Amino acid sequence: MVHIPKLTVSEEDSLSFVETGLSAELNYQMAPIDANYSQYLLFNPFIRSLDTLDFEENGLVLKAGSQLPFEGPKSIPDFTFFSSGGCGKVYLAGNKLFHERGEEVLKLDLSSHLGNMNAYFSIRGGEVKNKMFQFSSFQKCRIYLIIQDFVSNEFLLVEYDFISSTLTKIPFDFANSEMDSHRLVFENGPNRVENLYFPYLSLNDSLLIISYPFFNRISTITLESQIQNDFDFKSNLFKNRKKIPLKSTVLKDLKEYLEVTYDWNSDVRFGPILRLNKTYWFRIVEGEDSKTISLELFSENLKKIAEYDLRAIESNLGSFYFPFKGKIVFGVLNQGNEDFFRFHWVEIE
Repeated sequence: MVHIPKLTVSEEDSLSFVETGLSAELNYQMAPIDANYSQYLLFNPFIRSLDTLDFEENGLVLKAGSQLPFEGPKSIPDFTFFSSGGCGKVYLAGNKLFHERGEEVLKLDLSSHLGNMNAYFSIRGGEVKNKMFQFSSFQKCRIYLIIQDFVSNEFLLVEYDFISSTLTKIPFDFANSEMDSHRLVFENGPNRVENLYFPYLSLNDSLLIISYPFFNRISTITLESQIQNDFDFKSNLFKNRKKIPLKSTVLKDLKEYLEVTYDWNSDVRFGPILRLNKTYWFRIVEGEDSKTISLELFSENLKKIAEYDLRAIESNLGSFYFPFKGKIVFGVLNQGNEDFFRFHWVEIE
């Protein structure tokens, strides 16, 4: 008989935001400082500081940190994601990277490394909803990204080495036909807006994991052998994929685009693969209209072990979450008071 690990949800807890001026109603860019997720850096956009989320005797605490300069030689512009790893902190701002190492801030424009790829490209791989993307290796001075060419719509998996200042393309077969069928675009002259169909990227120091928000596919590629494996795990709790939009990919009418995108967003939604501890990986899946929240549990080698209906255990779990010291912090469905972040601990034995 297969052993199913026991999952428990704690009583409600809270974290004060009073001293930092943050609001519990919003999500903020976050990055773990180590592979054990023992602390986080959290970006405070109101004063542009990197605050520290830690665990002490009385529970979670948020400590005000130093400010990021907006002007001058060490300035860092507004960014979408940031990551902390073996070579310091790296910030993603549009198509550019800002590498903070010691007292230096180095600006890197990837376009100079992409050869004949069109100048119009974007960096993908992060989870936009929860604003987390651990793209830095904790052990090596390297980062891993997904690059999307806007003209050809080609996706590339790449590694950038800060020591040698080289960018290497990693051979990988994305689910291109599936992505094309779920891609929705609104175009108005030179301006373009796309739905969030882009693949996620997760990593440890020997393995890259690619997954998708619209279906259950999980792909792995080992950095040493560069062998790719694809997995399509079925579920008894949720659908295996979103419905494919009936409208054409490129829409010229904004109202039509918003309607089709709303329907697409309201369907089942798969989160990225995240590290829980040295034994497990996990993925959160939201059901249609976010009525259900499920957790898939995977072994070290990405074999599915179990799945859990979290809302059946605690109905007040929301959709904001992050791993922390071998557990998962889950915000409540309705925060209510912006000065206190209310949450539950989800723990697996």
